[in-house]
Amino acid sequence: MKRLILASLSAALVLWAQAPPEGAAGAAKGKAKAAGRGVITAETKAPTPPPVPQVLRLVRANTYLVTGHGNNAVFRVTPQGVILTNTKLAGAGDYERLVELIRGITPLPVKFVFNTSSKPEAAGNNAKFQAAGAEIVAGERVVTLGGSEVRSVGVGGSTVVYSPGEKLLVLGDVDKSNPAVSKLDWTLAVPASGEPVYR
Repeated sequence: MKRLILASLSAALVLWAQAPPEGAAGAAKGKAKAAGRGVITAETKAPTPPPVPQVLRLVRANTYLVTGHGNNAVFRVTPQGVILTNTKLAGAGDYERLVELIRGITPLPVKFVFNTSSKPEAAGNNAKFQAAGAEIVAGERVVTLGGSEVRSVGVGGSTVVYSPGEKLLVLGDVDKSNPAVSKLDWTLAVPASGEPVYR
């Protein structure tokens, strides 16, 4: 009797050791069948990738690009405050992270906010910046702050934000080959997403 029990346990251990590990190719396909029973396991799903973090980098003297969580944002630090283009998505913590990145460069407040469009990707946190004291720039305007000039230029249904002193454009969804953009004197253009373009 003991030999029969030991033989059964040994056979069970051998079968268990030969079974594919969890996450093997058959399980990943979501249709692996239990041995001889025809049972289909639930489909496995790939984990959701983490959101792209907001990342800060210098693109011109006193001018910074923030990528991730919405359209690219650009801010210019002047002796009298900050000029910000695009306020990103209004997701949990997005406003706070953008403010944290700006505060890591200067304690001065954001005075003016430009947007390349009214879409949530570009203007999602406008209300929070406005509540904190910033002026939202609408229409075609020229703003001068601390010796820096920034202009909003209407192009179709979108806006290009132009800093002539830095020869910098924030394009949003406007293509750099647009005739209205070609007329401006620029050497660096920032699209809605992706890498800046030089000319």
